[in-house]
Amino acid sequence: MNIPSKPNSIEVEIHGNFVDGREIEAGNGEMLDVRNPATGAVIARIPNSTREDIDRAMKSARSAFEGKAWGGMDTRSRARLVNRLADAFEANLDALYRLETLNNGRPVNETGRNCRVCRISSAILPACPVATRLRDPPVEGSYLNYTLRTPLGIVANCTPFNHPLMILCKSLAAVLASGCVTVVNRRNIRR
Repeated sequence: MNIPSKPNSIEVEIHGNFVDGREIEAGNGEMLDVRNPATGAVIARIPNSTREDIDRAMKSARSAFEGKAWGGMDTRSRARLVNRLADAFEANLDALYRLETLNNGRPVNETGRNCRVCRISSAILPACPVATRLRDPPVEGSYLNYTLRTPLGIVANCTPFNHPLMILCKSLAAVLASGCVTVVNRRNIRR
């Protein structure tokens, strides 16, 4: 996103829902404004998703979970993909911290390069070794102990208004590294 120096000249981006690897129209055409809480300026427009939109996203997630491309992928390959996700965040930090600043209304020095958003990759990377660790945790006593690492399915991730990107990434990495799939909902409700 191109962030100009004058807040009133921000180009408002219009987005759809991201399903099946592409952006699609949703919400019966009804759009919601995403506002910078510090200025009230509209920074984007997103669909007011319906139950049908959520059902479509859930069916897509279920299909991916049960499919060979994702559901049949071995843990090391998933861990490599999650590492690539961390690399992609690192490569786009400047744009991401500016977008996060507009989105949550906090000062740039709080969300910027030296603060929260720069920690995204360090929040993602710990999920990789956890997903590939095959040892059982130690248990004292005469017990038979084993760990069955089985992805559970679809995980619903809801992101709050304060640092939505940072908070999402903390849970998203573990979800993906474990072999689950996700449907993400961005909540824009403030008290």
